[in-house]
Amino acid sequence: MRKSVVLPREVLSRIPDEETRFRSDDESLNRCEVPSSMQRDGWYSLSGIIIAAHDEHADGSLDEVDRAALLRLLVDSYYSSDHLVELRLWFPRAAELSRLPAWSLLHSCDIDRRLDVAAGLLDRAHRVAGIALADH
Repeated sequence: MRKSVVLPREVLSRIPDEETRFRSDDESLNRCEVPSSMQRDGWYSLSGIIIAAHDEHADGSLDEVDRAALLRLLVDSYYSSDHLVELRLWFPRAAELSRLPAWSLLHSCDIDRRLDVAAGLLDRAHRVAGIALADH
């Protein structure tokens, strides 16, 4: 099952057509479906995991996620977690991913500062882990 890639419009280098706007309950999120023409195929190594969400504070936040909690999130996020045969195939991969450094990044509620705050939080994750998350 192929899932759509949905991102906030402000983080894209070019904005897709208006018809790609993602319909959600909260239009203020201003998200869009990224068309396949803007995506690259291939294998990429992972250095860490960032779980992004929205914060009610202007400064946002970055908190480490422990391995057990990360494993639960990875298993719960798998689209076929109700199908035990497929889940058994996914679980070893989820377990491997749960060994990577992981953070919960809560975006600033201030839309004018959101990108700058997120960049600062990602830099902090980079310094803590000693890895270049954005380069992978």
